[in-house]
Amino acid sequence: MCAEKEAIIVEKGQDKYRRMLSIVWCSGIEINERQAQDGMAWAYRKYSLDYVDDEEQAKIQKKGLWIDNNPIEPSV
Repeated sequence: MCAEKEAIIVEKGQDKYRRMLSIVWCSGIEINERQAQDGMAWAYRKYSLDYVDDEEQAKIQKKGLWIDNNPIEPSV
């Protein structure tokens, strides 16, 4: 999505391990949101409700990882 394009990183804070939490933008597109919409990322409900609606729509539409009947959540 950002290949060979300038990315803008907007820091939102840090997690408990002091890793930067950010929103990534390329060509006016919020990449975090687009990944959830396309079924390329999970909404991280443990810490935020951001992108939950996008993830749910991707599930309904069987996009990306939601093509699989039993995708395995990365935090499991």
